[in-house]
Amino acid sequence: MPGVVKKSPKGFGFATELHIQNFLECVRTRKQPTAPVEVGFQAALVLQMANLSLKQGRRVKWNSVLRRVES
Repeated sequence: MPGVVKKSPKGFGFATELHIQNFLECVRTRKQPTAPVEVGFQAALVLQMANLSLKQGRRVKWNSVLRRVES
């Protein structure tokens, strides 16, 4: 099944610049960022779980109560 490919006409670097600008603004103003740490954690967790699953050759699950990955 082919993946969906979406590309911004301004490129990945532009999105990175916006992300950094937002972070610095939030440090100065104490506002909530557009991408809070919880969202970043969830995005990274999914990728880490995919890597673990591939490496172990089996399914892994997230235990939200214990906040850890289980095989």
